[in-house]
Amino acid sequence: MNDRNTTPPFLSVLLAVKNEGQYIESTLKMLFEQDYPQDRFEVIVADGCSDDNTADIVKKFAETHENCVLLKNKKILSASGWNLGIEHSKGEVVSFLSGHVDFDKDYYRKLVKRLNKDVCGVGGPSFTKGKGLKGKIISLAYLSVFGSGGASFLTDSEEGFVESIVFGCYWKENIQKAGGFDENCFRGQDWDLNVRLRSLGYKLYKVNDVKSEPFVRDSFKSLWKRHYNAGLWKMYINRKYENSFLVRHLIPPIFSLGLTAAIVGGLFWNILLLIPAFVLLFYLLISLQMTIKYHLRFYNIFIFMPVFFIIHYSYGVGFMLGLGKHEK
Repeated sequence: MNDRNTTPPFLSVLLAVKNEGQYIESTLKMLFEQDYPQDRFEVIVADGCSDDNTADIVKKFAETHENCVLLKNKKILSASGWNLGIEHSKGEVVSFLSGHVDFDKDYYRKLVKRLNKDVCGVGGPSFTKGKGLKGKIISLAYLSVFGSGGASFLTDSEEGFVESIVFGCYWKENIQKAGGFDENCFRGQDWDLNVRLRSLGYKLYKVNDVKSEPFVRDSFKSLWKRHYNAGLWKMYINRKYENSFLVRHLIPPIFSLGLTAAIVGGLFWNILLLIPAFVLLFYLLISLQMTIKYHLRFYNIFIFMPVFFIIHYSYGVGFMLGLGKHEK
């Protein structure tokens, strides 16, 4: 399976969750249906003080599965939950999940097989999906380069070494040497960890014979919050490491700043209002293209447009505001 030994390494799948009652049962079922040897496998769920039925669902699984463990994550954040899982895990290999993701039953067998002494972590592409019309549109937006920004794990690009993986498998000893997750980091914890691993000389590899399918949140409010915080915390992460910054990270803040300046300036010089007009037209054309590509009804253009705009503008606003926050 890998070049450390012929016996599959013990695998610990670590979930950091909060209020995942809508999805957690399905995720746990998929985990315990994996074709990975059950005597070499455990699931540890760190619940961040959920106020729905998440903990109750996990407890029921723990009653019937000896290799299912429920922990209380008093610090609530995902980073602290995953660190708690690492602390209690028995595995040589660890994987970090949220509570709302789908995958095939051979997912972990194939990922662990690709780990070796030269590869610290292995992951596959992650293709989002959603429930309901708005959730579906949001997930389709993420699948486009215009929505994802070209992140390697959000595309079906060729296999090879990458800057970041998601929902992958890692050698635990490498994670521990890197210091685990930064519990000061509210968003982008996985990116932060992957950057730190690479700064230590470890390599991350993307394969294409497996995929994960996380569910997106299905509201504009949650979409704004997600990307605003992603932008806000990106600067915190960028300050920690040299050469962690990617050019694509600059595009949303330049867009947000330029558009805001044009609208405010347009109150005094009307010609500047042509800029937001052209932006609106551009978003309209991209949304029309997406609607045609996926054979959707015409009115879906007017869902795609705010989805794309929120992804870009909220990230940019967060990034700009993050310039003066989260100093080392």
